[in-house]
Amino acid sequence: MPGPRPKLDVDIVTRFRKEFLEQYTEDGVNEAYDPCDVETFCSSDKYVHKFLMIAKFDFKLTGEKVNTVFKWRKQFGINDMTFESFDEEVLSMGGFYCHNKCKLGRRIVWFRICKYKKDASKIELAKKFMAFWLNKIEREAMGADVVILMDMTNAGIGNMDIDVIKFMITCFELYFPALVGIMLVYDMHWVLNAIWKVIEKLLSKESREHIMFLRGNAIQELIALDQLPPHMGGTDTWEWTWPIPEVEEDQDKECLKELIENEQESMFSVNGDVSQLSHFDDVTPDPSPKNSPTPKANKRVHFAPGMLEADEPGAAKTKMVRRMPKKPKSDIHRGPLLNIQPGEQLVFAEASDPEVEPSLTMTLENSTQSKVAYKIKTTTPDRYKVRPSAGPINPGASIKVTITLLSGDKDSVPKDKFLVISTELNEVLRSPAELTDFWKRVAKDDIVEHRVRCVYLVSKQPNLDRAQLKRDMLSLHNKVDTLSHQVSSIKKETTRLLRLAVLQFFVIMCLVLFYNPCGSNNNSSSSSPTEPSSNSPLVDQCQAVGD
Repeated sequence: MPGPRPKLDVDIVTRFRKEFLEQYTEDGVNEAYDPCDVETFCSSDKYVHKFLMIAKFDFKLTGEKVNTVFKWRKQFGINDMTFESFDEEVLSMGGFYCHNKCKLGRRIVWFRICKYKKDASKIELAKKFMAFWLNKIEREAMGADVVILMDMTNAGIGNMDIDVIKFMITCFELYFPALVGIMLVYDMHWVLNAIWKVIEKLLSKESREHIMFLRGNAIQELIALDQLPPHMGGTDTWEWTWPIPEVEEDQDKECLKELIENEQESMFSVNGDVSQLSHFDDVTPDPSPKNSPTPKANKRVHFAPGMLEADEPGAAKTKMVRRMPKKPKSDIHRGPLLNIQPGEQLVFAEASDPEVEPSLTMTLENSTQSKVAYKIKTTTPDRYKVRPSAGPINPGASIKVTITLLSGDKDSVPKDKFLVISTELNEVLRSPAELTDFWKRVAKDDIVEHRVRCVYLVSKQPNLDRAQLKRDMLSLHNKVDTLSHQVSSIKKETTRLLRLAVLQFFVIMCLVLFYNPCGSNNNSSSSSPTEPSSNSPLVDQCQAVGD
């Protein structure tokens, strides 16, 4: 079992943070990093402390790890993932989710191996879904570690995907540092021992210390019966379903109590103000699509009416109000200069005609009393056509911008982002050249930025047709194989029967040749004067043999 973790030293964290920002960023900005990650790095001592722990407080090695992780997070688009980023087939699988707690109060992350089927075409999707869950859990854990429970009940070789396991190990050891307190491997079949030997060699010595193998009722020493499913001897009949059912009231109370207790000493607060949390503040008792992570800075924690009043001195204890589902937000970003619609994501839908390029319209409305200049940028300019991409907008007026997705690779569209920059325009621009020169002269502090991510929706009907076609082809292939085997069997049987018939014919011919001379001699006896009479013993013997 692993020993106690080093305690947080704010001085060491502060020194390392200063060195890292000076070496890897320019005034806290690095184009290879997501601003949300940099903000968390600057505001959360616990987050930085985790990187220092896995690098054994070596500043140079820690800096290299943080640099690698931040680049991976932006390239992977980890902060832009939500439940809506995955199709219903992945969400309803139930192979990876967070539910219940161990006896030490750590949240349990379930990895149901038997739910996952090895499929080379879905490896990347499985990795993204796993990274999304771990990122969500890390935010909700508020710096605490979790329990990874690999439930290998009814799992076989077909459920073990080495590539996915390797990615999971990298997540635990690097991408989400010090998140896993202990990993429990439950009921692993002896057939999988050889595969596990391979996996074990990929783990570091420190990681192997965090792994425990359990069978039968041994798991009940670490997790209470009401937190375990029936196949582990528990009483919890909860099963993963999508959409997720409403959270029970007692779970809401427990989560609220822990949140209030943790707020006072949270290391993720900004300057000690618990009302301003970093993007780790999205705390939910159990996964819910309504709580899907969208990182935002200075996000506040809201309580239902009547909750906090009961905790004030002298106030009567009132029953906690059940948290109601949030109403869907309008997809409009209301900025200081422009109202942008859509303001969160650009959804490109696949056209029924392959020759038609998907396009949409973005509306920019000037919400001020002065002229505003805007400009639209994208991370992949060769993939999109934007018309008009820049220009002025009069006070109170609006302009429609057409964005067209050009032909090419559509799988990378979710990684693309658009940046809308705007500033007040106090001069007259008469040509595109003057507009270009104007943006070169604008001070950085006078520019308002807003990012919009891209989404590509594939038509469901073609997907269903392709899936059905794949199933039909597989069924046809199986039938052809069966028919080939039957034809081969019939051919072998026919050959055998033909050989037997030839053999029978040969035997019959031999018998005919053997007995025919006797008959010939008998027929010629009447014309031969020297042959014995019909009453001779020799004739009688030939006739007897013929009979």
